[in-house]
Amino acid sequence: MKKFLTRNIVVVSIVSFFTDIASEMLYPIMPLYIRKVGLGPLTLGIIEACSEAVSGFNKLFVGHLSDTFKKRKIFIQIGYGVSAVAKPLIGIFPSGVFIFGARVIDRAGKGIRVSPRDALITSEVSPEYRSRAFGFHRGIDTLGAVIGPVVAFFLLLKYPGDYALICILALIPGLIAFFFTFLIVEKKHVQTDEERATPRKKTIDSFKSFYKKSTPEYKKLVYGFFLLALLNSSNMFLVLRAKEVGIGDMYILFGYIVYNLIFALSSYPIGIALDKFGHKKFYIAAIFIFSLTYALFGSTFSTATVCIALFALYGLFSSIEETASKSWLSLHIPEESRGTGFGVQTAFNTIGFLVGSMITGLVWQYTDGGIAFTLTSLLALPVAFYFIKMNKEIKV
Repeated sequence: MKKFLTRNIVVVSIVSFFTDIASEMLYPIMPLYIRKVGLGPLTLGIIEACSEAVSGFNKLFVGHLSDTFKKRKIFIQIGYGVSAVAKPLIGIFPSGVFIFGARVIDRAGKGIRVSPRDALITSEVSPEYRSRAFGFHRGIDTLGAVIGPVVAFFLLLKYPGDYALICILALIPGLIAFFFTFLIVEKKHVQTDEERATPRKKTIDSFKSFYKKSTPEYKKLVYGFFLLALLNSSNMFLVLRAKEVGIGDMYILFGYIVYNLIFALSSYPIGIALDKFGHKKFYIAAIFIFSLTYALFGSTFSTATVCIALFALYGLFSSIEETASKSWLSLHIPEESRGTGFGVQTAFNTIGFLVGSMITGLVWQYTDGGIAFTLTSLLALPVAFYFIKMNKEIKV
């Protein structure tokens, strides 16, 4: 445990824990809230696509800035602070325009904090323990994602249909998370003679330079993750699909709690397994799990039990995909460029997510959710074969 469980990893995990309580109080009710104010799946796709676009490009630029100035903590603090104050705005102003704006601001905060945070975690441990470090962080983070929907569940029991109240109360755990960021201890960077003599490049030139110098292994992984991101649209579509086939709100919320519980409990064990056995086989398995889950969501299931089981299966996919992608990629990013390296990958994923969410919303709007999910399931299979055929030169 001592080999990877440092003070900063514990503090960052606690920060993520409280942030996810706030985020997941809102996330599973957003599709229901959007339906209540008269908006449909296409609007949901646009909101999520634009929000994640802002988030992703923030990750790219802020990741580079954190490398340039050798600072992580200040960006982490700003990111968590912005998200904390944005969430209540969704409930205070219940209209499409304000929901869109508040959601974009919330995701902008995520974009500011994620790349510096992942770079900080990477710098805390040696390569052979990175998967379990990311797995530990993701596990604690996702425990918050379990508690958030539970809180929303009981609030809806007491105040049925009062989604705005839940949004406003999300401010409390968000602020707690922000205050914990002050406990992060950042190592002072001593500038070398070479760094003093090297002029800072323009941001776009630095991205080009990094990408040009990055290894073939890094690029192949980025391309593969991008292909999956094209298919893996917003999880809110899962909630909306369950609603479409007639599952009740409370069962949907319970299913989402199970999703996060599986995600949380499996992340650390998966991290250990990745460190011992490598990433490739696990990641391919995750894609097949994704394909199966989407195929089943595309079918006409009608019982709450099946719905909850599908959310559990999706939780397993998310746990493997999230932990494996970050730790696998970290093995191919130089220490001095970690923020930029994670940022570039996230920018690619953001483009994929943006396009994927828009297409899913469009297909759904003009056909139905079953067709949208079935099509995604089938398209996931070529992505799995991309990783199967990937050269063995990519070390794990």
